[in-house]
Amino acid sequence: MIGARSNATFEHIYSEDPALDTESLSFDAKKYMDTFDRQYLPVRDGSTPTVFRIRRLSRKRFEAVSALSGHNRAAAVVAYGVQGIENFRLPSGDMLVPELTGVGADQHLTAATLDAFFDGGLFAELMNVIIAASGLDPLADGR
Repeated sequence: MIGARSNATFEHIYSEDPALDTESLSFDAKKYMDTFDRQYLPVRDGSTPTVFRIRRLSRKRFEAVSALSGHNRAAAVVAYGVQGIENFRLPSGDMLVPELTGVGADQHLTAATLDAFFDGGLFAELMNVIIAASGLDPLADGR
């Protein structure tokens, strides 16, 4: 049986975050992407990774972003799917304080916030995670 995924937000760590201990035997980015279990992303001693708070897209928002092309789609998915960012350091050394605008399902990150943490690989991974979280849950019967 399939079922709907939870609407609760969840945490995501970029698989290429420099705080991750990629030399550890327990590091397995593929298993992390399959399970979102942080045990597969060990952190270097004394480091703290950036954590993204992710939510599912509404059906209406999913349809709207699906109509966009390439980089516009990634930016829109990230803007509407990321609801918080913890421990992202700006080039100035300051911590990013994400700005959100809108309410409810229309709440999204501002363009200035998107610009502040833009990275093509990061946006691509976040887009894939958000799109996957917005779909049906094939493991619903296994709970």
